[in-house]
Amino acid sequence: MERDPDTIEREIKKARDALAEDVDELRERPQRFVDQCRTSVQQRLADPKVRYGLVALAMLIALAMLRKLFADADAPPASIEQCLESRLDGLDVRLARIEEQLHRVSRRPS
Repeated sequence: MERDPDTIEREIKKARDALAEDVDELRERPQRFVDQCRTSVQQRLADPKVRYGLVALAMLIALAMLRKLFADADAPPASIEQCLESRLDGLDVRLARIEEQLHRVSRRPS
């Protein structure tokens, strides 16, 4: 069954128009999504519980950061000797464990 060229052209035009409408809708969708998110966030921030909760959280974070900054500045710097001693103590403990393991392995019968 052959179709008339005019019918084919009309179908192509309808399909093209439908596709153009779909493309236009897809272009509008991201902006609509952004608008909906913005409205939702604004509504939530309008609630005093949320707003004051966020303010309190920001203040706690700022206080913690300031405390850390000033606490580190007030702490006396450790001497290099103290740092080296603590490292050597840690190495001594590890060396003692290794020696103990070697001693156990050497006592095992083959």
